[in-house]
Amino acid sequence: MVAVVDPRLLAKAAKPGRIRGIGLDLWSLALAKPTQVTSVLSKGLREARALHSRERRFVADTLFDLIRHRAMLTHQTGGEDPLAHWLAWLVHLGLSPQDARLELPDLLLNEIPAFETEEEAIALLGSVPPQIAASLLAAFGDQTRAFIAASNQRAPVTLRANRRRTSRAALMERLRSEGMEVEVHPHTEDGIRVVGRPNLAGSKAIKEGLFEVQDAGSQRVAALVPATGTIVDFCAGAGGKTLAIGAALAGEDSQLIAMDVRRTALEELRRRSSRAGVEVDICLIEDGPLPQELTRIRADCVLVDAPCSGLGVLRRHPEYRWRLSNLETLPTEQGTILARAASLVRPGGSLIYATCSVLQEENEQVVDRFLSDHPRFTQERALRLAPHTDDTDGFYAAVLVAS
Repeated sequence: MVAVVDPRLLAKAAKPGRIRGIGLDLWSLALAKPTQVTSVLSKGLREARALHSRERRFVADTLFDLIRHRAMLTHQTGGEDPLAHWLAWLVHLGLSPQDARLELPDLLLNEIPAFETEEEAIALLGSVPPQIAASLLAAFGDQTRAFIAASNQRAPVTLRANRRRTSRAALMERLRSEGMEVEVHPHTEDGIRVVGRPNLAGSKAIKEGLFEVQDAGSQRVAALVPATGTIVDFCAGAGGKTLAIGAALAGEDSQLIAMDVRRTALEELRRRSSRAGVEVDICLIEDGPLPQELTRIRADCVLVDAPCSGLGVLRRHPEYRWRLSNLETLPTEQGTILARAASLVRPGGSLIYATCSVLQEENEQVVDRFLSDHPRFTQERALRLAPHTDDTDGFYAAVLVAS
């Protein structure tokens, strides 16, 4: 689905001037620092004071679309010229090729050329390396193109009502009173879809801790965690799932412990948990053996939201396509983290392994190796989500029970 863009804005963006100039300058910076593209673009857009708000959003959307479709644009224009890519994308959005003064072949991005192999097709359509295309085909088979098409869309905005402070119904009424159009997100307890792109950061409701921005798939993974007992979020990060778990946690004796090796992420979690009214014990850990005081924990559930490729969240983070250099080492790292976390699970407790990847190498294969090496655990169930089947980001979660 192509976004509807004001033809006057398209014509303006095609001509030399501030929109095209700033856009191409930022694109050059992004190409020069591919592993830092998010911070580069965010900083550059904040500093682009010559752009009006509508123009700034257009430039941002266009730059991330160039990332999503870079391989196809290269194929379409016959090279890596940034201006040619910029103009070709404007044509895709509705600009006349004559207005772009660009000679394009008949092929447009919504038409599928003929390919020698399906792997080549997926690599081009998804702007991913050939080895990733092969892994995606192994994961999705004849649904791979549907996954790529969904991943090339812009992600919807989904919220989670913070049940510590409000109900979903009450929050929806509050957001409507602030002028937002919202609807219930199905298959979640607290999820809300936001129609359009309102200024959520300026909402009084978020400042009061009434909601968090969180994909419905992430909410569903967090919902696998029991609502009582001693819970450990072993790779908590800034705490998206931690806060969802804490909001649902009940019982006077229940405890939520958040661990991570990243100090700055845990500092952000501390700030967010205070705003949300969620009690959480925050613990900075290091790589290697866990401190003795932590090994005494006997958790009812440990969630391991492991570092991963992020291939399930490409529609939300298209720049992750440029960070796929460590896939050979990731499964080993994931298995090591899972084994460390397993030592905290009491007999009868559960260990939940989760990623925002859709690859078998990072998911089923990691779990299979862990179960082979740790016979006291058995797999109870698995959750697999994808944008083309569930309208969520791509997630995998396996619930393992300890004997």
